Amino acid sequence: MATSRLPVDPAPGPLESYRAEFDSVLISRAQRSAIRDYTAALLRPTERNKTLT
Repeated sequence: MATSRLPVDPAPGPLESYRAEFDSVLISRAQRSAIRDYTAALLRPTERNKTLT
């Protein structure tokens, strides 16, 4: 008898359905949570130095 998976907090924004597709492949709750954090970080604006070149 397999144990049920623990739920992961939903990712912010409209990409939750995209990220949910990976849930069947990722084994642990930490992996499923990390994919949500990783993709959210990719979409955040980055800070850049304002240097004159």
